[in-house]
Amino acid sequence: MLDVEKYAKDTGVCGLHPAVYHLYMADFLEKYKASGLKVRVWTVNKEKDMKKFVCSVCGYVYDEAQGDPDNGVAPGTVFEDIPDSWVCPLCAVGKDEFEPA
Repeated sequence: MLDVEKYAKDTGVCGLHPAVYHLYMADFLEKYKASGLKVRVWTVNKEKDMKKFVCSVCGYVYDEAQGDPDNGVAPGTVFEDIPDSWVCPLCAVGKDEFEPA
């Protein structure tokens, strides 16, 4: 599971999925914006518009509807909004190795 505190400190960016953003907005903004970190809110796509992307190296399929919760990407997160630091959970290549399914 992604350690959000460590990720924020290491990268200078902390992201919150909109589903939890509103629940923690005041604390989140106070804690992270005050420290100079960038605040990012992921776009949630409507289920009918959800797409899939395939890793050209190992064949792993990223499904926007399912996300990759084990690696800090919430369900409903569109591929374009996944942080550039995210890698394929199976073979560890970057987002640039994925193609639309």
